[in-house]
Amino acid sequence: LIVPVDNPALNVDKILAERGKAIFMEKNCTACHGFAAIAAGGAPDLRASALALSAPAFEQVVRNGILQANGMPRFAELNDADLNSLFQYIRSRARESLATAKQAE
Repeated sequence: LIVPVDNPALNVDKILAERGKAIFMEKNCTACHGFAAIAAGGAPDLRASALALSAPAFEQVVRNGILQANGMPRFAELNDADLNSLFQYIRSRARESLATAKQAE
């Protein structure tokens, strides 16, 4: 069971999250991390990743490639705005998943 994590102090920007969704699709993140960031087992579910809770840690993985040895590609071409938008999208997906789960209780 995947349990999304959230940082309630983070203000998710819906416009940036939408832009991040486009980047997620364009960079084919779905191939490993799943459609709508819901992983199917090939790679971590980013909604539940502690690394994806921290913008600096996220940058280290995505742009700087510290997990290349584990199979995570490096996306050095992403600028700060792209990286932030992608981060916002993943955080928005986690928050949406938590809200849906709470409604189902």
